[in-house]
Amino acid sequence: MRVRIYSSARRDLRRYRSDQELQKLERAFESISQNPMVGVPKHGALEGTRALDLNMPDGAHRIAYIFCREEQACVVFAVGPHDKAYERAQRRVRSMRKLGLL
Repeated sequence: MRVRIYSSARRDLRRYRSDQELQKLERAFESISQNPMVGVPKHGALEGTRALDLNMPDGAHRIAYIFCREEQACVVFAVGPHDKAYERAQRRVRSMRKLGLL
């Protein structure tokens, strides 16, 4: 399974610099690649998306993504500390819906 990184999520990833953080992110992307259902299904404004929990040295972080069955790919659209990741995810989901990407 392919894991694609949405452009806005690429910007989120620039904030992670330590080897430990980068290794955890790499393992998380590998988990998503092997099993797209590994993340928790979200509800409400994030209906149709999933989020994978990450424990980073500074606290809980999330990777928000969409599993596209047709394309056999997962699209990561937000990464960050728990609350900020969900705020970004909600904004980005609204934008993607307006553009017809969801």
